[in-house]
Amino acid sequence: MYLLAKLLHVIGVIAFLGNITTGLFWHMHAARTQDAKCLAHTMDGIIRSDRLFTIPGVIVIIVTGVAAAIYGHLPILGTGWILWTLVLFLVSGVIFMIRVAPLQRRLRALAQAGAQSGSF
Repeated sequence: MYLLAKLLHVIGVIAFLGNITTGLFWHMHAARTQDAKCLAHTMDGIIRSDRLFTIPGVIVIIVTGVAAAIYGHLPILGTGWILWTLVLFLVSGVIFMIRVAPLQRRLRALAQAGAQSGSF
């Protein structure tokens, strides 16, 4: 079970980091076009992909990471790197919810407004 939990943990990390990395790439690519319609469409896709890949990736990372620690007989609260990983992951999630997600929605709204008005 330990190896399965570890494998699923790595797959979750790949989905999580892969989606974040490609989201940044596509946003930069769309912004260079200076086309508000393209940027609005890209932001819509980034927000949707966060719901489909990033959020489930977070859940998979946490659940399988804790499971791997349990199966590997590692005390979660007594092993510094596991405890601090969970704390920092929680902090990054709070920052995402408070700052990043609202900023993404604002960027999408600004791009949609620019597409409708014909200005960027």
